[in-house]
Formats: sequence, structure tokens, C-alpha cells
Amino acid sequence: MEGNKNKWWLWKPCIVATHPKLDEDAILSVALLELSGARIKGYWFRGEGDEALPPQIDFKDVLWIDRGRRVFDHHGILGKTSTDIVAEELGIANEKWIQPILRHVRRVDLEGRSEPMDLNEMIKSIARELNNDEEIMKLGVKIATAIINFHRNNVRRDNQKAAMIIKEFFGEEMPERIRHYFELLQNPNFARPCDFAELATMDTELAKEVLKFLVADIEKYQRAMKEIKTAKRIEISGYFIIVGESNNPKFNVAARQIGAAIVIQRNTTGHTQVYFNNKILGVRVEKIAEDLVECLRLREILLDSSKKLPRIKSSLRSVGKIEEVPEWYFFKGEKGGCLILNGSLTSPDVPPTKIPLEEIAEFAVDVLKNVSENKGKRKGFGNKALSHH
Repeated sequence: MEGNKNKWWLWKPCIVATHPKLDEDAILSVALLELSGARIKGYWFRGEGDEALPPQIDFKDVLWIDRGRRVFDHHGILGKTSTDIVAEELGIANEKWIQPILRHVRRVDLEGRSEPMDLNEMIKSIARELNNDEEIMKLGVKIATAIINFHRNNVRRDNQKAAMIIKEFFGEEMPERIRHYFELLQNPNFARPCDFAELATMDTELAKEVLKFLVADIEKYQRAMKEIKTAKRIEISGYFIIVGESNNPKFNVAARQIGAAIVIQRNTTGHTQVYFNNKILGVRVEKIAEDLVECLRLREILLDSSKKLPRIKSSLRSVGKIEEVPEWYFFKGEKGGCLILNGSLTSPDVPPTKIPLEEIAEFAVDVLKNVSENKGKRKGFGNKALSHH
């Protein structure tokens, strides 16, 4: 790869290209590069997924991060994040101080797991509020840099300072999610890598600014709880599925919190996401998700005469995106978390599905019932999609 031969971005000005509505992995990668002396003169945000970079946009002096299958993109590499690759390229991946950061990014990006008030939640709350990707990047890099320096300089964590900032900001009227974290901070030995307390220890004013975004995110959650009350609820085999139309990014979070096994959320753009509750579905979540993505991809093909079946039928169940059906992206975490996405914050250019929301719900009911009754076979479940044709 070109980065192994020549770290040109250390001596030559470059433009960083990455996905819009940035996440923790992309921002930490940029922060590490900036701290290493990378000469970043600007940003370019592209909506492509995790496929190889098209030749027509493979421009000189553009450094791709978390996209394009270039040197700093982890997609297609098992067990690594883009932050891992950046750390390796910089020669710091084995240093003790960076290990908590790398573990945290893997947990978030590869396993889909996050904790309240952690860096992932902070970055996401900012990305949901700001419509300018460059502003998201600049603020996110400030936060990530503070947390990197906390670890690199072995700074002593100050839970009391973090608690004081929260208390001064909210007074006694703390949202429940914040209050729980505030109570954890009362223990001077409480530690959670890459969280608000690390940021507060390093930069008081920046921590206060982040709280404003977190509050806005909590308000979205409260609205989502109201939206769920009017959403469709389908009971099946001891589980329930929530189906609704909402642009609220907290809709699926709230639905899973009240016990939904599967959440199907359609945005006003027509883009649709399917979320699974790992705590409820357990080890069966992968089988359910594979069956469902097979149905959705096959149905998408049947609804579009220009589409063709893949040569290898089993690829309908493949992780990631398949060429024949770019509408549906299948994410499978290394520890079992699954998502089926038709477009997302980081991939807004994906065409909306043609499948009616009611049909997607029917497919979800079928696969959940099938697996719950232990009658499903690993192959051939896509016949369910044929029955709708």
C-alpha cells in the first residue's frame, strides 16, 4: 500500500476525504494524523460506502480515511478499525497509552457497543445537530485530541471536576441518563475509557460545549418515546416488533429500550433501517438477520426488472453490500451485533428501497417466527420473498 512506502502526507499538504456525518473512528484517525504532523489543508466528504475507490475520484494529494479501501480504511480487514491502521502506520499501535483508545474504537465500530457519555455518544450527538460536516470534523477532532492527550500524557482522571461541570450545567434537573452517569462519578475510582470525564479533566470549556449537544440528543430520545406509542407494534412468538416512520435517530434506541426484538424504521426519504435487540434475541440474532437480509435483497431484485440474481445465491446473505443490490448493507459485528441498512448517516446517497414498509414488516415476522420455532433452514429462506411476487 502506498502509505507503507512513503508517508507523503507528513511533508506534503493533503486533503482528507472521508464519509459525511462523521463517526468516532474517522475522527480519531484524523486527530492522530494531525498530532503526528500531517499537513491537512482541508476536507472532502463523500457518500460512498465501503467499496473500492472509483478511479474517477482517485485524486492526487487526497488522503482517504475510513473509505475507499485505501491505506487508512479498515473495511474488508477483519478485526481492525481505521484508527488501528493509522496507529500502525504511525508506529504507535503497540504503545501502552493508546491501548484503551484502540480497544474502545473496536468495541464501538466493530461490535456496535457504546456506553453513555462516551466519545461515540459525544460525536454522534454533535453529528445529529450540526449540518456542516467540516464543523463536525473540527469540533470532533478537538474532543478526540483532548482524550488522546489524556492517555498519552498519563493524566490523572478527575471525576470530581467532571461531576461539578455537570452539576453546574444542569442543577438538580438532570435527565435520568445524565444523573446515572453523575452518580457513577461520585466514586473517585470509577473509570470508563474515552468518556466525558476524560474530556472534562483536559478542557472544561469544551466539556461544557459538548453537554449542550448531549442535552439535544436526550430531547430527541424523549420525543422518540412519544413516537413509539403511535408506532405499529407486532406481537410474535413471545417477542414484539416495532415498525414506524420517523427521522428521529433515537427512535430505534428507544424502541429497543422498551424491549422490541426488531425495530424497522423508515425515514421521510424512504430509506429504511432494521435494528436487532441482541440482549433479547441472543445467539439467534445472526440467523434472523441473515434470513431477513436474504429476503430483502431478493425482493428488491424482483421489484426491479433491471436487476439480476447474483451468480452465487448464498451471496444474498453476505455481509456488507453486494453489487446486485446496493440498496441493502448488512453489518455483522465481530461479537454478534447486526444491522440491515438501506442508507445511513454516513451513506446518504444509497437509493431508497422499493419494498413497501408493510412487506418488510411481514418478512421480519416470518423470519422471527421461523427461527423461534426452530424450523428454519440455513439456505433457501429467500423463498419467502418469492411468495410476495
